[in-house]
Amino acid sequence: MQRETMREEEHAERRSRLSAAKQALLAQRLGGTAAPVIPPLPAGEPPPLSWAQERLWFMEQFVPGTAAYTIPVVVRVPGGLDPAALRAALDHLAARHEVLRSTFHAGPDGTPRLRLVAHASVPVSEVEATEEGAREVISAALAQPFDLTRAPLLRAMLVHLSGGDHVLVLAVHHLVADGWSADLLLSELAELLAGGRPAAAPALRYADYAAWQRQRAGSGDLAYWRERLAGLPPLDLPTDRPRPDPPTYGGATHAFRIGGALRDRLAALARERGATLYMALLAGFQAVLGRYSGQDDFAVGSPVAGRHLPELEPIVGLFVNTLVMRADLSGGPSFAELLDRTRRSALDAYDRAEVPFERLVSELRVDRDVRRSPLFQVVFAFQNYGRGSTAFAPFDFDLPSTRFELELYASEAGDGLLCSVVYNRGLFDAVRIERLGGHLVTLLDAVTADPHAPVAAHELLTPAERAARDAWNSTATDLGPPGCLHRPVWTRAAADPDRVAVRHPGGALTYADLVAAAEHTAARLTEAGVRRGELVGVVMARGWEQVVAVLAVSRAGAAYLPIDADLPEARRRELLDLGGCRVALTQPGRTVEGRTTIVVTRGEGEPAAPTPPSRTTSPTSYSRRAPPERRRA
Repeated sequence: MQRETMREEEHAERRSRLSAAKQALLAQRLGGTAAPVIPPLPAGEPPPLSWAQERLWFMEQFVPGTAAYTIPVVVRVPGGLDPAALRAALDHLAARHEVLRSTFHAGPDGTPRLRLVAHASVPVSEVEATEEGAREVISAALAQPFDLTRAPLLRAMLVHLSGGDHVLVLAVHHLVADGWSADLLLSELAELLAGGRPAAAPALRYADYAAWQRQRAGSGDLAYWRERLAGLPPLDLPTDRPRPDPPTYGGATHAFRIGGALRDRLAALARERGATLYMALLAGFQAVLGRYSGQDDFAVGSPVAGRHLPELEPIVGLFVNTLVMRADLSGGPSFAELLDRTRRSALDAYDRAEVPFERLVSELRVDRDVRRSPLFQVVFAFQNYGRGSTAFAPFDFDLPSTRFELELYASEAGDGLLCSVVYNRGLFDAVRIERLGGHLVTLLDAVTADPHAPVAAHELLTPAERAARDAWNSTATDLGPPGCLHRPVWTRAAADPDRVAVRHPGGALTYADLVAAAEHTAARLTEAGVRRGELVGVVMARGWEQVVAVLAVSRAGAAYLPIDADLPEARRRELLDLGGCRVALTQPGRTVEGRTTIVVTRGEGEPAAPTPPSRTTSPTSYSRRAPPERRRA
């Protein structure tokens, strides 16, 4: 009872923060009145573009000829389907929803202009294919771009399967539709195919909505978003390839499931925190993205229907709006704390969901990187609309394009959640995305078991990955008794001294040659006063001398510090100082300033005395160093 009272107080407090217009709208909806609040566009006035349409049109001009903004609708139609009836039904939909008959043109000033065509027939193609072959045909069809100057921006394909079923493919441009619109079109199409009477056009048109949206100010909401998104960094996910410039939009899909038991535990945890299943999934997804990127501050885009008025619900058009959900993983929160943060952020965003994302980008003057979408690069959506009618069944297919780096979609599907990740093939390999899906499920399972532990403490690896890690790190293999690095080489030299041990551009060294050169160099190290365990610098370029140097240091009982001879002298000196190296091995023609230098040779003739340190280096630089034993302690 106490929790219900707290929720009522919270709702009352949130209602008090709404503007007078929003409070009136809420009262209207709760009271059941149906008086429209959107006036019709005056007769003869040219239809404007909505905020979303305008930005989408400019994006199309930036990267023309892609299918990135095509909405695919693919369903199985059991049994027979009359192609003539399908054509008639689609033509009626184009007549009923005038936005489908829109065309878009560049005006004299370079800005887009919208024109409505009085009549337009929807093109319908027909093909025959097997079940598997249909997927290739569908992907090819959906990859075809639209000509925005020709109506309608809707086309269809009917695939006749060998078993008698059909697959219906609708492609509609995002300029004139969204996910909700696709569901509407399928519902109305199913009704017409079943013999239903054609419905009249909706009283309200999309053009009316676009004009009304353009007139709204929303300055208070803009101020909130300006403050909320100040200093937002881009999400920098690890990729399998560099981000191309210009960007590419080739997409692929990976599907996975969240089981019913895990879904129920996650939903119960969300209810305990006053949140929703959507908020819990968003928090979990943000936690995985934070682990992948190493960031605690970034944003995820989350689409909302944008149909906050009842009279907008039966209209086809681009109403969807995208909210910018800023993640806050700072301070190492538990999942319960992260869920509370996500809940507050989501509720605040919902209260200000009427600000079009496109206007937000314009008002905030976001710094643009052509390789990334503005404000967010990853999308999460919890889809709660169906596929139009029980007359249609799902048909799995691969999306040929994507507008973002990653898109995660989740929906209720029987006993559990069906999830799909749409990803950019130009950035990610399939195996990385498969692992990401497994990591999300693993994390959600862990946080529902212990929501109060720090999120960063929970395991991401799946059971199979943990087993592989344990196998890779197994130290149970018997490697024999411990020994020095050089001893196996000495053993091999005694058994087969004339066998080639090292090949190099100037020739080769047998095992006998290698051991002789290493013994010669080890003796010179001992003569230079190198003690057991002392660190010796090996300042060399790639060559056979490196092999001799490593074996000689081991034979003398010391340790070695490899340093690239091509590094700047100051950097070489810094590394030798850090290692406390008195003695350095190098190659003929090279010197190491400030160190006793031994040049590695093959050992023929009498050994030359080690070269003492150069007098150009002050001896006080050595007296201030701690002994090597203390530095390593």
